[in-house]
Amino acid sequence: AVRDDSVDLYGFFEAGELDCFKLLTSVNGVGSRSALALLSDLTADKLTLAIASGDDKTLTKSAGIGKKIAQRIVLELKDKIGSFGEFSPEMERISATAPTSQGARSEAAQALVMLGYSQSEAAVALASCDETVGVEQMIKIALKQLSSKKF
Repeated sequence: AVRDDSVDLYGFFEAGELDCFKLLTSVNGVGSRSALALLSDLTADKLTLAIASGDDKTLTKSAGIGKKIAQRIVLELKDKIGSFGEFSPEMERISATAPTSQGARSEAAQALVMLGYSQSEAAVALASCDETVGVEQMIKIALKQLSSKKF
């Protein structure tokens, strides 16, 4: 990055991280330091998942990212999410089933968030649930998956 007052060099392990960095810095209010802070706290896949599921709380855990900036990142990059590079099959399924409607899955996700899980964790756990089961059953299935992954 060449500016009038400085020349900065940034390095990344993977091309996906570079793509994320470029997209993050394209958002108004997100500079190179904020983008690097996000990428040091979250992997490119986790960042993509947080944006796809609308989880701005995960983004605010990084240094220099407030609530307004996190919401702006989610709003501006949700449509561009496909340009983050290759997704794992799980990531594509989760972004396709991210809770956007007021259906049973959305209600179950809200319940999991109230229990202390992040929106991203809830989306991952609920991605495998069938829409035909009730909200209570979805929550039970998701809690089993979340508790088995913690240990």
